[in-house]
Amino acid sequence: EEVTTPLASLDDSIVAAGVRSIPGGVQGDDSRYDTMRYLPTWKDTYRTDGQVGPIGALTVNHGFSAFKPKPVPVDDPAVFAAGELTRLLTDRGVAVGGVPGHSNAPGDAASVASVQSPTFRDVVASFIRVSDNLGGEMMTRELGARVANQGTTAAGTQVIADKARDLGIPVEGLTLVDGSGLDRGNRVSCRTLVSAL
Repeated sequence: EEVTTPLASLDDSIVAAGVRSIPGGVQGDDSRYDTMRYLPTWKDTYRTDGQVGPIGALTVNHGFSAFKPKPVPVDDPAVFAAGELTRLLTDRGVAVGGVPGHSNAPGDAASVASVQSPTFRDVVASFIRVSDNLGGEMMTRELGARVANQGTTAAGTQVIADKARDLGIPVEGLTLVDGSGLDRGNRVSCRTLVSAL
């Protein structure tokens, strides 16, 4: 079973905090990562067949607005997330004005509510168990953001390779193009795999 963080629990926290109206509308901020939604070396079918949604730091429903009869990826994950939050808030009686949008939060923004994610251990276990390609990409960018202050795939894959080297894992011949393993350019030797195990 996939581990998730229900968006509805954030809505409930916002309502519990006493918010009854949001005149300016809900804005999504995904500035933590870069805006490359799909790696240019990926096959187009990964997107159209639902193998991976658009990568973003703020994502709901894996970046798809529908899964049946066929996957429909969204153009801007942050705007889609803002729209879903708006819909859930409206269902709970909050008056939301304006159109859901995409903008960066001001540095002095006050926190109104929060939601607790499952543990990182559970998230990683779920990622491996269900082969969550988007989760792998987001974890890679998060590593880049935390270690190299760059929320990019390239920074994240470099962090992974550097950590493997630090752990004494031989990295000769290791090529990490992405974090999901979807890219056909990824390369790893048997020696590296066995050493990691």
